[in-house]
Amino acid sequence: MEIFNNQDVDNFTPVFKFYKQKKVDPSLEDVLGYPTFDSKNENVKKFEFHPKNVDASLGLSDTEWNVVHLNSVPGLYVMTNIFTNDGVKNWSKRCLESYSKNPNKTNLDHVLSEEEKNTIWQRSSLSFQQHEKDSISALKSTPVWKLRWSTLGYHHNWDTKIYDTGTKLDFPTDLERLCSVLTGAISSEAFKSQAAIVNYYHVGSTLCAHVDNSEHNLVPPVISLSFGLPAIFLIGGKTKATRPSAVYLPSGCAVIMSGPARLAYHAVAKILPEDGPLPTNCDAIDMFLRHTRININVRQVF
Repeated sequence: MEIFNNQDVDNFTPVFKFYKQKKVDPSLEDVLGYPTFDSKNENVKKFEFHPKNVDASLGLSDTEWNVVHLNSVPGLYVMTNIFTNDGVKNWSKRCLESYSKNPNKTNLDHVLSEEEKNTIWQRSSLSFQQHEKDSISALKSTPVWKLRWSTLGYHHNWDTKIYDTGTKLDFPTDLERLCSVLTGAISSEAFKSQAAIVNYYHVGSTLCAHVDNSEHNLVPPVISLSFGLPAIFLIGGKTKATRPSAVYLPSGCAVIMSGPARLAYHAVAKILPEDGPLPTNCDAIDMFLRHTRININVRQVF
């Protein structure tokens, strides 16, 4: 008689496929945090953190932040109400304008000249202003629409899953300061921001189940920042045998994966469209965020 190892059972993929489906909108009834976290019914612990001496340049709110710990995934924290509206927009602008430039690496390096890469947002913004501002077709015709990822600090090779430790780029000081503040809200341990992957997700994009284990030091947490469209984030356990929890990630939130959550399988199953009204005096960044989720994933490598 053949004996099956429970760890070989995949309970993650069916949940991923359920939320990924396109023909029928999946029910969000079991998504934690949608539309807000409910500590009574969702097995989560909610507490508030009041930041001290907030640096205005980081776009952080000086009011109490909402911090939630998922009891089903030890070490996973979701933080909301941490950015001001201007903060969300300014961090998004950094991702579009600064983090896409040399010497940072992007998926477009092989098709763009150095000048084209360094002016990708400038050219896209100008192109958008010359068309109807509420036109998605105009947005899709801009150069930045093809941007999928950029890397900061140590470059992570997507093919080999190895960091290029021979070439170290300067990590953005403002992003480093931000991550220190965020980790300080849940832990007194120092966090060194050494590498980041910035992902640009359009509606229909997904990220399959994986574990972040390329770093040389797997103890420090992974910090994930979200701007723009909300997403359905899945996180389970150390194997795919653990059925994942589905978590709603709105714009301007942060996720900290620490402890057991640091090496848990996780995925982005769906980017949710935005149906609300456009902001008054909508500009290129507003329009981009209307159709895209920007995610900054920060790690300590050593």
